[in-house]
Amino acid sequence: MSIMKNCKYRGCRTSPRCHHEWFFDIEYKKKRYSMRVNEYAGLHGATHPVTSKQEAREVWEPKFKIDIVAGRDPHAPRHSAPQAQSDERLTIAEFIDQWYLPLYVNLEPHKAARAIRSNCAVLRRLIGQHPLKALEGKDPVDVVKRAYSGHAIATRNRMLSRIRHMTNWARGRDSLGVKVSPFHRDGIRISARLEVQRDRRVSEAEEKALLDACARLDEPSFHSRLTWENVNEIRKRASNGEAQASIAAAYRIGSGLCSQIVRKRIWNPEAYVPLTCGQELRDRIIGALETGCRQGEMQKIKSSDVDWHSYEIKIAKAHTKAGIARRIPFDPEGRLTEILGKRRFVGGPRGFIFGNAAGEFVKDFNRLWREVKLIANGVEPEYVKRGGYLTASCKAKLKELDLHWHDLRHECATRWLEGGLDVREIQVLLGHSKLEITQRYLNVTDVGVVRSMRELWARRRASPVRADELPHS
Repeated sequence: MSIMKNCKYRGCRTSPRCHHEWFFDIEYKKKRYSMRVNEYAGLHGATHPVTSKQEAREVWEPKFKIDIVAGRDPHAPRHSAPQAQSDERLTIAEFIDQWYLPLYVNLEPHKAARAIRSNCAVLRRLIGQHPLKALEGKDPVDVVKRAYSGHAIATRNRMLSRIRHMTNWARGRDSLGVKVSPFHRDGIRISARLEVQRDRRVSEAEEKALLDACARLDEPSFHSRLTWENVNEIRKRASNGEAQASIAAAYRIGSGLCSQIVRKRIWNPEAYVPLTCGQELRDRIIGALETGCRQGEMQKIKSSDVDWHSYEIKIAKAHTKAGIARRIPFDPEGRLTEILGKRRFVGGPRGFIFGNAAGEFVKDFNRLWREVKLIANGVEPEYVKRGGYLTASCKAKLKELDLHWHDLRHECATRWLEGGLDVREIQVLLGHSKLEITQRYLNVTDVGVVRSMRELWARRRASPVRADELPHS
């Protein structure tokens, strides 16, 4: 609790209904802040003692937290009272910087904190100059709608949802003066019916092309001017006693790279060693198609999370989006079992299954994923000389392919449905909090119609009806 009375621990039997003082007790960034509420209120312009816990929580606790987050000393007196600036003069940008980000985004645990800050930065630029009271009307909403008129409906709805949450959050603070919200049945409504449902499928041929492209990333020619023939020749010449300095000079490579090649610390197909990023990405693609995990969930799977007795993978509650722990079974004779067995002792029990060659956590592999998509479709990745960005032609090809990593999760769930799993079972495996999300996720109607039509065609082939057997009218 951030507001409490210390008298209870001193033998006061009537606490918290006694007349003793309230205290702030807050921990922020591993530092504890404790102070009497009356002392803080007196330094900030209070005209009467604070005896109500409700007043301490709603009026003074937000200001105390703001001072802590801003790095100000709460014991130092303020030259002007916080309420000197009226609600009419407080702008949306000031509200975001002084209230919403410090007290909601920074203090409370959010899995999407980065996305929330990004949305707030956009809203600060678009509607930051409007007064905070403008959130009660439709003007800020109209500005955002005009700014996102050329974007997807889902993108616009996410920004409107952020404005709605900011409005409702401000309504819960009496000192801000926001009384009503324009988002209601007879006002502004955020409809998801017009949002385009993504139904991108990954065929078996495309999957094979992606997995084959991963092997291309491990080729020496992809990282240098060497080929596999050159690598084998370097190792053969070194085994015959030739100096590595002369070998490096002959192939125009550095002495460090030559030493790594000779010692088989790189480009060694027999071991899981560095510069096997293609093999690592191949394992991740198979893992996404077999488990249906989100990218963040899959990257955090450790060796200790694999139960080899029941052949299940444990997904911790703290790593899921919906906060629901679950277990995902895997085929004991499937291709995922081979990957899990190969990585079982890499990095010890705390090693990450889908990490790097040493079992360390890999935060981002987006560049490898883009290169694999291009190689799988016959395009060689090219980068500009400055900045390391893909060329315009490569970016256009990626936009044309329209394949996202999350589509692998969709494909896994759809394959489960086509294989005969029930929708509720798929909901549990995917970790969805509501069945409606799974149904929209899978486009269940289309899959069910296709399955029924295939069964109908099979019955027709099994018992064909000739024209002369048809009843005459």
